[in-house]
Amino acid sequence: VGARGQVVIPKEARDLFKINPGDLLLVAGDINKGIAFSKVEGLKGHVMKVLGALSDKNCTHGNQAETENQEMSDDD
Repeated sequence: VGARGQVVIPKEARDLFKINPGDLLLVAGDINKGIAFSKVEGLKGHVMKVLGALSDKNCTHGNQAETENQEMSDDD
């Protein structure tokens, strides 16, 4: 780590992980496990899949709750 807090990623690692100048990196840290870097570009697809799955799941639960509410109203 340099005086300004910059981290140098060795050339071999940059080549292996195809990290280029200007790439955005996410820095994730855990007190016990340390620090990890990940290219933001690679995470975007995963995050979108998770959000899509959560959205689908919420829609399903929302429709189920709506159906249950309708069934209760029909019983009155």
